[in-house]
Amino acid sequence: MNILSIIPIFGLILLQSFGSRGQKQSDAPIRYINNTFCKIPDLNQWEMKMFYEPKAYIPCETIPPLVKLEKDDEFYFLAVDTSAVQFYADSMDKISCVISNISRGINTQLPDQTMRESKPVPFDSTTRSEMIKDTVRVRCYIAEKPPRIVYENVFGAYVRYNIITRGRPLAKQPYNILMIALDSVSKYSFPKLLPKTFEYLNKINFKQLYGYTQLDNDALTNIIPILSGYSIKDAMKHFGTPLKTFFDTYEFLWHDYRKYGYATIFAEDFSNANTFNRQYKGFWSQPTDYYFRALSVASDLLNSTKLDNMPHCTGPENSAERILKLASNATGAFRNRPYFGLFWFNSFSHDDYNAPRRMDEKLKRFFQDIYPNLNKTIVFFFSDHGYDKDSITEQKYGAYESKSPFHFVYLPQIFEMSHKDLAHQFDKNRFTLVSPYDIFCTLEDILSLSGTNHFARKSKSCKHCRSLFKEISMKRNCKSIGVEEEWCICVVDEAKLRTPGNIAKDDNSKIHERSEAITTKSTAFYLFLYIFYYFLNHF
Repeated sequence: MNILSIIPIFGLILLQSFGSRGQKQSDAPIRYINNTFCKIPDLNQWEMKMFYEPKAYIPCETIPPLVKLEKDDEFYFLAVDTSAVQFYADSMDKISCVISNISRGINTQLPDQTMRESKPVPFDSTTRSEMIKDTVRVRCYIAEKPPRIVYENVFGAYVRYNIITRGRPLAKQPYNILMIALDSVSKYSFPKLLPKTFEYLNKINFKQLYGYTQLDNDALTNIIPILSGYSIKDAMKHFGTPLKTFFDTYEFLWHDYRKYGYATIFAEDFSNANTFNRQYKGFWSQPTDYYFRALSVASDLLNSTKLDNMPHCTGPENSAERILKLASNATGAFRNRPYFGLFWFNSFSHDDYNAPRRMDEKLKRFFQDIYPNLNKTIVFFFSDHGYDKDSITEQKYGAYESKSPFHFVYLPQIFEMSHKDLAHQFDKNRFTLVSPYDIFCTLEDILSLSGTNHFARKSKSCKHCRSLFKEISMKRNCKSIGVEEEWCICVVDEAKLRTPGNIAKDDNSKIHERSEAITTKSTAFYLFLYIFYYFLNHF
C-alpha cells in the first residue's frame, strides 16, 4: 500500500480521537430547549434528591367492598357482592341496604358548595338496583337495635338519561378528548416520583412536551387559558370575577364540543381543593353533562382519613382511585357518542412532594386499563404547575422544579395515519416553548378535525400562540407565548435565572462552547504538525 494513502486515514483517526477527547471532557448540560432566545436544561431527576423520600401505597381496606358497581350495555347497577358478605355479617339475612340519589343543592345561593339527598330506598340484596342518577349513596346495616352501619360508600356513573334527549352527534369522525391533570408535579420530578408510569407512557408512545411551561403557581390561572384561551386577568375583565359571579358565563371549550354531540365530563377528587370552588363561587348551573361535584362533596363527608396532609380514604375507597375509576369507565361508557372529559387530582400531590410515589403503580395500571380503548382518543396528561412548597424553591435549580409542569399527549394511530403531516408537525413542536394557550388552540383544532364545521377559535390573550399541529417558530421566548417574566424559565444564560430565594449558579454552557472551539482548533493544529513532521522525516 502506498504510504501516502495511509496518511489521510491515520489523520481521520487522529482527528476523531482528539474530537472524542474533547467531548468526554465536556460537562455541557443537555437541554430540553436550546436556541438563541431560550435555553431550558434537562436536569438530572436526582438534583432534588435531598427532598426525596420513598413512600409506599397504603390501602384503605383489607376486606373486599360489600357493594359493587356493574355495567350492562349502557346501564349501571349496584349489587351486593355475596362473596364479601362473610366479612361483614354471619349471613346475608342480617344485612339490609338502602340507596339514595345525591345531587347539587340547587336551591341554595352556592349550589356547588352543598348537596341534597333523596329519601333512602331499600334494595333487594339478591338482585341489582339500577342507577338513575349520576351519584348515589349506599348504606348497609346489621339488623340490630339500633341498626349498625357496616358499609357506606358513594358511587358515580354515566347514566344515559343525561344525554339521551340530545339527539345524534354532529361530529362525523370524532376524536374523544381525555384530560388527566395532577396538581403540583414537575417534568423533572415525574420520572423519579412516578417511574413505572413514566416507563409505561414511553412504551405506548405518549409524547412529552419538553418546553411546556406555566403561567402562574395557581391551578385556576393555568386551567382557564386551556379551557378558554383567555388569561385569568382578561377572563375576569370579559366575563366577571369569580369571586362575585359564577363561572357559567365563561366560554369554556367543553361548550364547543357539546354543540357537536360530545358528552362532557368534569370531576375532581378533593372537594375542599376544587379548582373552581376553593376560593370562588363555582357554577350556578351544571357546566357539563356529567358533573361530579356532588360526588366529591358526598365522598368527603364519609368517614375519612388523611395522609400526607391530604384526603386519603373517604369511606372504604382511596379518594383518587374513586375518580380514576370514573376516568377509566369514561373510555368505555359511550358506544355511540364521543366524549370530552377533564379529571383533576389534588389528593395525592398537592401538599407533599413525595406523595405521588404512593400512586405510581395505580396510575400505571390505570393507563394499562384504558389503553385498549384509546383507538379514537387523544389524551392530555399534565400538571398545572411544578412543586413550589417547602424550601425547594430556594435550591440551585428550585425555580426549574417549581415552574416546570409536565405534559404528555397521546395521539391514536388512526389520527397519525389520517393526518400524517399534522402528526409530524406535532412531533417537531414538542421541542419548542409551549404555553397553556397553545393547548387551547390545539383542542379547538382537534374539534375542527373531527368532521365538524367548527371554526377553531384563537386565543384572545396570546395572539402568537398556535395549535401544536401547525408550524411554530423554534425561536419562541416567554413574552411571545404570554408567560410573564416572573414565571419564565426560558433564559439565554442560566446564571440569570432568579429563584424565589435568589439562589442561582453560573452556567457552564459558554465555557463549554469556548472549550469546544479550542479543542477543535487544537486538534487541527496537532494534526497539521503530525503530517508536517511525517513528511519532513520520510521524504
